[in-house]
Amino acid sequence: MEPPPSDELSDPDADAVPLSAQDPEESPTRGPAFLQRPGPAVGVGFGGCLVYLVLAQLVPGILIAIYLIATGALKGGGSLELEIMKLLPVLMTAGVLASIGIVVLSRKIGWLDEGPVGSPELWKRIAWVAGIAALCPLVSMLINYLQVNVLNIEFQEQEILVAAAKTGGIGFWFAIVIGAPVGEELFFRRWFYGITRKPAGPWIAFLVSGLTFALIHFNLSGMVAYVWIAACCTLAYERSGSIWGAIAVHMFNNAIAVATLMWSGT
Repeated sequence: MEPPPSDELSDPDADAVPLSAQDPEESPTRGPAFLQRPGPAVGVGFGGCLVYLVLAQLVPGILIAIYLIATGALKGGGSLELEIMKLLPVLMTAGVLASIGIVVLSRKIGWLDEGPVGSPELWKRIAWVAGIAALCPLVSMLINYLQVNVLNIEFQEQEILVAAAKTGGIGFWFAIVIGAPVGEELFFRRWFYGITRKPAGPWIAFLVSGLTFALIHFNLSGMVAYVWIAACCTLAYERSGSIWGAIAVHMFNNAIAVATLMWSGT
């Protein structure tokens, strides 16, 4: 009689289910390729990510400065405001590429996990995103109204946004309604919120990333509104389980803001 097979000789992966046969909702590789599970570490740490981000913004910044000098905008020979507006799509594109790059790099070195799972039912995820998208600009307008009419605190929109609204153009719409939401959500929600969520918890992660998001807009009069927008995008990210939910909310909010500015002529 042959002895029973030894456990030591058995193949532990014999009964494993291949990834291709797993449920898509449970598969670790669902979603766009650059948001998938990180591969082997490449020996680059958190500092390397920040160095990359600085360089990714510094290079186009230097090229833009050379352009402004060549056109005489920095010497009073042209309109600095208009020249910057012409380059706004370029700036936003550089920001989006830099944000995608830092997400990819962080996934590769294992600094970034797959993020929140979200509701298992698709219709619930869509309902959350749609509801938050509708609520976000409405409450933002209410915050601005109360700030000005109740607290008597003047609210000033970002100068670059007002100037861009006056110049108009497809490039401006692309930069504000598409470029900015994609770049900012990938950076502040997918990356910044993502790397602090697990060690610090979602509340601390939101406060740190949300306040930073508000501060980089360089508009103290709009701090409360920007923190509210960050809260909406974070909630959409958590409830939908996808960064595209946060991007959709941000896009809709910016589209309403731009339309309001252009309609009011201010």
